[in-house]
Amino acid sequence: MTTLTNSIAAKLLVAFVAVAMAFAFVAPAAQAQDVSDMSLEELIELVNQLQAQLGGGDSMSGSCNYTWTRSLSTGSTGQDVMNLQSFLNMSADTQVAVSGAGAPGSETSYYGSLTAAAVSKFQTKYSADILAPVGLTSPTGYFGPSTMAKANMLCANMDDDDDDDSDDDDDGELSGGAGSIEDADYVSGLSNEEVGEDEEDVEVAGLEIEADDGSDIRLTAVNLNFSKGTADRDFDKYADEVSVWFDGDEVARIDADEFEDDNNYDKTISLDSGAVIDAGETGELTVAVSGINNLDSGDEGETWTVEFESVRFQDGQNAVITDTSTGDINDGTGRTFSFENFAAAADVELKFTNGDDDINDARAIDVDDTDDTDNVDLFSFNMEAEGTSDIIIDDMPLLYVATGAASPEVDEIINSAELWIDGELIDSLSIPTSATTTSKLVFDDFDYTLEAGEEVEVVVRVDINDLQGDFAAGDTLQISIGENETDDASFDAEDEEGNDLVDADKTGSATSDAHAFFDEGINVEFVSADADAIANDNAADNDQGIFTMVFDITAFGDTVYVDETPVATDDTTPVDPGTSSSVHYVVYDSSSATTDDLAHTLTYTTPSGVSDSGDNIEIQEDKTTRVTLTVTQTNDSVEDDGIYYMEVVGISFSAADDTTYEFMYTFDLDEFETNTISLN
Repeated sequence: MTTLTNSIAAKLLVAFVAVAMAFAFVAPAAQAQDVSDMSLEELIELVNQLQAQLGGGDSMSGSCNYTWTRSLSTGSTGQDVMNLQSFLNMSADTQVAVSGAGAPGSETSYYGSLTAAAVSKFQTKYSADILAPVGLTSPTGYFGPSTMAKANMLCANMDDDDDDDSDDDDDGELSGGAGSIEDADYVSGLSNEEVGEDEEDVEVAGLEIEADDGSDIRLTAVNLNFSKGTADRDFDKYADEVSVWFDGDEVARIDADEFEDDNNYDKTISLDSGAVIDAGETGELTVAVSGINNLDSGDEGETWTVEFESVRFQDGQNAVITDTSTGDINDGTGRTFSFENFAAAADVELKFTNGDDDINDARAIDVDDTDDTDNVDLFSFNMEAEGTSDIIIDDMPLLYVATGAASPEVDEIINSAELWIDGELIDSLSIPTSATTTSKLVFDDFDYTLEAGEEVEVVVRVDINDLQGDFAAGDTLQISIGENETDDASFDAEDEEGNDLVDADKTGSATSDAHAFFDEGINVEFVSADADAIANDNAADNDQGIFTMVFDITAFGDTVYVDETPVATDDTTPVDPGTSSSVHYVVYDSSSATTDDLAHTLTYTTPSGVSDSGDNIEIQEDKTTRVTLTVTQTNDSVEDDGIYYMEVVGISFSAADDTTYEFMYTFDLDEFETNTISLN
């Protein structure tokens, strides 16, 4: 038998005890043995067995630089879950998924059934190390202390293997000699942050730490102090966890209840080994807070302050130094943040604005007097989710207003409506017979998710009834959404945490113009407009303004008759053409309508299908005439001096060749306006 000195035996015993204590969870048998009764050979054999059990036979491969610090189970979320999936994917027999979410390269931060199943595989693979110490006989899928310890050990061993080819910083050596923190400044973008209810890892404060030129430094610990601002309860009544991040990577995570009144909400947190700042360079150390999932309404808006009271680091000479005074370290001020309900913290806002003018602007719509007219776009609006939360919309009421000589009800004009979002059909409804002239109708149960920051176009498309009953040519329909609709009990919109949006979170409005329906009518299209001033220097002569408007008129449904005699009016919104109507125009003298000193002519083209019937322009169905209206304004007194322009405000038409005009075209005439001129 090999003879060993007492010194060697003592060293072996110390090595065994150290290994057994550090990794007791993988060697339960060793705990039961009395090492004092063991021979040196038995002791050596047992140490070798422990070392083999710790490092031998493990088939995980890849780069692993994680340390798990909390237990995980189904429903857990966070970067540590993603790290766990990456770790499990390093071995084919513990892989989370072959493809899709959870697969290598597609790891997620959610601990679902696939992750639990992979953890069970891992527990089965290392059952002697993981299950036996805690008396379990089958895998649980729960990433608890024993499983975590095994994963951390394997991960550390993998790092040791990878370190052989790494640089000085990665293999534990720091370049340089004596080192220090040159400067430490608060991250300017982190101030007065809001931690939302059930919101994870919200950054609330950060330090930009600069290493001096003498040495690399490794940050090993940070002392954080939380102090009450307006808060009046313990920290864990607001927060669930506190995490520390270095240059975007998590380096520590602890439960919020470790900051308690007994320690004055003050704690030193050890950091993972990866927080290295090269000499002369800067790194960012950030503190993040996760809110509890059931914040008391009385705690909403209450504030806390966090301060970096000290930063501990190691330099190139392996000296460990605690800095309590450089820059903003231990500045006595800290950074203040508040706890809010989820909607407030996420700045949730559902905003409505008008959409496509080509849809919303008033127009004459060709309908049939015997058949329905389907798939007509009547209303367009934009819907935007501002803030950092998705918005889930399930029910949306819109207001429909019908007008006409016989007071038609909404269901007499349209029989159904569809809701389209970005070109996709989302919902449809049949117009109930209970609808009146003004009806709030609801698209319900369509469960649409508007992602945070997303803006979409919503279009209401309708099927229009044929003209009958109280629904007659010239009747109109308008659709809108505003505060009355978004505040209605039938409006259902929630943030991604399931909280109903409050009144202040729903803003804006949108409306279409009142669209008119005709079985026989006209559409008018703007071509050009111009105004010219003809000045006369001779005192006996007067300045003149010549206004020209050119537009096309197209008939639909049947032959239509348009009065060919223009008329000046000071009625800027003609609605009742009567028996003496024509092409209505208005000349403005310094913003006031005038009918003085005006002369006019109207000419039109007569292609095939267009003719002069005597009193009217006769336009056959689908035929077009180009009309030119010329108006002359002559100033004959000083009182007439001013700024002038002209606009067309209405065109009367009829289905019969007579001088009784049933309808006035007033739709989409905003462009029908000349430039301004000065007349003296």
